[in-house]
Amino acid sequence: MNYDVDNTKNVIAIKQKLKDSLNNNFFKYLNNKIKKNVDDCNYLYTQVCYLIKLFLLYEFEQNIDINYNLDELFIRFCFKLIKNNNPDYILLESEKKDNIKIRLLNFYKEFNTQNIPFTSPSDLDSISHITNSLSRDITTNIKNNIIINFYKYIKEFIKINIKLEFENNNFIVTKEIIKDIFYDIINNTLFSDSIFHEWIIKNKKLIIPDFNNDIIYIDSIKNGMLNHPKLLKNFIIHLFSFKTPNIIIKN
Repeated sequence: MNYDVDNTKNVIAIKQKLKDSLNNNFFKYLNNKIKKNVDDCNYLYTQVCYLIKLFLLYEFEQNIDINYNLDELFIRFCFKLIKNNNPDYILLESEKKDNIKIRLLNFYKEFNTQNIPFTSPSDLDSISHITNSLSRDITTNIKNNIIINFYKYIKEFIKINIKLEFENNNFIVTKEIIKDIFYDIINNTLFSDSIFHEWIIKNKKLIIPDFNNDIIYIDSIKNGMLNHPKLLKNFIIHLFSFKTPNIIIKN
């Protein structure tokens, strides 16, 4: 038990572990509830991320050229679809006004009938307050890590690791060197100084996924985005089918 004393207000805050504050049976009940909700939220989070990825790849494959607003309300709707686990889900009147929700629902129903369906945890508690928070988290991650800063992170990775490997014996890594290596990595070229080529080939695999698959071959970021959405879609479906339970267990 710990004490915090606020002398300005003559207040003492007593901090005590939950298990020491409750009857043991109540503690076990709450502990199991918390663990289940954590597992359920992890599972839903993974399912929602797969749903978004597959939906975007599907629309890209269908040559649907739209500027997507993947805002918090859209992510909440994804959680609602997965949580309800209802193949006959009918849109609310307010939802019918949003074309992207109509397309997402149609994709969700089609995918569930033709592939391994999305599923919801059994005996799911009321966790809307948590999934709403997770929706904000996904929205922030999409904005920061993909929309705004993806290339920035690649450049930072190059800058840190190139300096670690080459800045010895008075070798100075300049901004121009980093810029040349960056363009080599994202475009799958080798126009930079040959001294860096071995490093580029080795580290590119950490930036461009190496699927180790004869069918799926991506030689650059731009090539992967423009020419292989169908192959990526099939790969994600395969990953969704066989890897998701292991991912959930590990998390």
